[in-house]
Amino acid sequence: MKFQKGQSGNPAGRPRGIKDRRIAIGEKYRNMVWKKIIELAMQGDVRALQMAADRCLPKLKSEFEKVTLPKFKNAKGYADEIVRQVAAGNIAPNVGRDLLELATQQVSLTDLEELQRRIQEIENETFVAPPPEVPKEAAGAPRRRRKRVRVRMPR
Repeated sequence: MKFQKGQSGNPAGRPRGIKDRRIAIGEKYRNMVWKKIIELAMQGDVRALQMAADRCLPKLKSEFEKVTLPKFKNAKGYADEIVRQVAAGNIAPNVGRDLLELATQQVSLTDLEELQRRIQEIENETFVAPPPEVPKEAAGAPRRRRKRVRVRMPR
């Protein structure tokens, strides 16, 4: 059975526009809680101060920053240049950190590709074809196990 358009599947359910109880309770006590947090922060409570700062002050996020670096032949050259630019104040420290992380990941990928190439070369050089399988008929009848004989020596 399909639902009728514009008709609720649960007519006895929560009416529209009614807020959740948690939200209603939060709105009722919000001002009182904030007054207490600010009071504790003014008295020197570090946790209350941290909570107030986290809620009132927006966290700083890095902005898009275009960075131009000269061309180098290796990642060490790029890393040295990034550190030099950060020290000179031309690049923000968090952007420099992100660039160094990218350079490190690039080096790891390059090293991985090099290792894969070397392994492939070694495998190609030392590959020995497996011996051909011998049919069971040609191998002969299965071997019988020998019976063990214990010999006791007189004393």
